[in-house]
Amino acid sequence: MKTLLIIFLMLAANGAFAQNAQEIKVRMLQSPIITYLTFEELMSPKVLANAIELSLKVKQSKAQIYGSINYLESTGTGLIGKLCVKYNNTNSTSANINYNEVPLSETPALLFSQPAFGNGVDHYKFYYDLMIAPLTELVAPQNNFTITFTLTNQ
Repeated sequence: MKTLLIIFLMLAANGAFAQNAQEIKVRMLQSPIITYLTFEELMSPKVLANAIELSLKVKQSKAQIYGSINYLESTGTGLIGKLCVKYNNTNSTSANINYNEVPLSETPALLFSQPAFGNGVDHYKFYYDLMIAPLTELVAPQNNFTITFTLTNQ
């Protein structure tokens, strides 16, 4: 019996493009390495539960958080539409959250929006699962990329 070992290495990047002292910090809570040991594993989704923590500081403006994928080589785009994030939990009671799996592409996708916090500052944490859909087609071996989270104000 032959075994298959595929490893995807992901880097999480802070994309804190913020004003009004709002900010976002990204922390990987699990190793960002996904391995496949058998061909059968390729046919099932891979999930890293609570893999990403987004710490958010909100002031007087509504904050919107987007996620995107950025490839480090032009040939490594085989995971577009296959790599997703999915909301897991938060300490915010007022956020407008997309509860669906959000496929990551080079175009930023809205993950959630957090209303403004009056005249003060409030801190929130959002946790996301990292998922890879079944790999039913050939994926180029050069898949070095970053996942970028961007904060915008309204």
